[in-house]
Amino acid sequence: MPSPIVVVVVPCYNTSARCAAAIAGARAFAQGVLAVDDGSTDDTAEQLRATGCPTIQLPVNAGKGAALEAAFREVLKGAAGALAVDADFVVTMDGDGQHDARDIPRLVSCAVRAGADLVLGMRDPRAMPRKNRIGAHYSRLLFLIGTSTFVPDTQSGFRLMTVSLVATLLDRVTWQGYESESEVLWQTLALARPLAAAPIATIYLDDNRSSQFNAWRDSRRIAAVFTRSLRWTVSMAALDFVSFAGFVWLTSLAPIAANAAARVLAVGVQAVFRRDYAVRTRVLMRQEGSGWVLATFAAHLALTTILLAGLMKLGAPPLVAKALAQLCGYLTTFVAVDSVLLRRAARDCPAIN
Repeated sequence: MPSPIVVVVVPCYNTSARCAAAIAGARAFAQGVLAVDDGSTDDTAEQLRATGCPTIQLPVNAGKGAALEAAFREVLKGAAGALAVDADFVVTMDGDGQHDARDIPRLVSCAVRAGADLVLGMRDPRAMPRKNRIGAHYSRLLFLIGTSTFVPDTQSGFRLMTVSLVATLLDRVTWQGYESESEVLWQTLALARPLAAAPIATIYLDDNRSSQFNAWRDSRRIAAVFTRSLRWTVSMAALDFVSFAGFVWLTSLAPIAANAAARVLAVGVQAVFRRDYAVRTRVLMRQEGSGWVLATFAAHLALTTILLAGLMKLGAPPLVAKALAQLCGYLTTFVAVDSVLLRRAARDCPAIN
């Protein structure tokens, strides 16, 4: 079987000389490297010209997503484009020196072995600066809650995609800022395209001060992307709560029994009417074992039941106790699941869906 043809896309904004080193590293592992100068105001353009790398010049800073879109459209021209090659895989890596090009073969190997259309470079949270570690943790939880899919590093910009996936996503993603990478992930899941993750080096230069990521603006935009996938979760939580109220008031069930009945009903409705939930649950059961999945469900139910009983014993009305118990139960369960699955994801190239 012939080796896959790999091209690397390097978006750059005010990276100065760091982009030259990134491009030199990428050239050692790819059949083509394409840079995008996203309206830099320093000497990045001169640095890119000195490398001789094919470069797309954007007149003003349009955002990382816009830079990626411009590069992807050029890559899809194949032999007629600037890279003059028909690629199989496209790797995206940042031009600021915080990705190690020596990890490119690991991403390619993972894609081939897992048959994945998208391979995420998975950083080690323990090696991240504290603010990045917290952000990565909660973005994983938010994504897990919204999609029933555990992704070990939702924010990694070092990733590989098949050319086929790139072509499919071009008109499905709003290519603007950093949120575009989250949208790529969300859309890939919605299309039921295979995903995997591979460990990469965790590099933060000068405590990540060189990054153009704006913590408030870009985090808000990324959260907006993830919020789209939370509608089912919010709806099922509402069904759980309303069912509990109905069981207590209309059937005279004891609150403890009503809690169990409402939870089973909500999970059952989701399994029947939400196709992606059922599929991903089966995948998770295959990967982690049905016993682990059932134990997680039972532990969540037991925790919310204990909290419900305790709050009612303290005098809280059943509905207030249910709401507080369910909220605490969700947060505790997802934090615990995240911790367990993140450790398991340290295995090389785990399939995600």
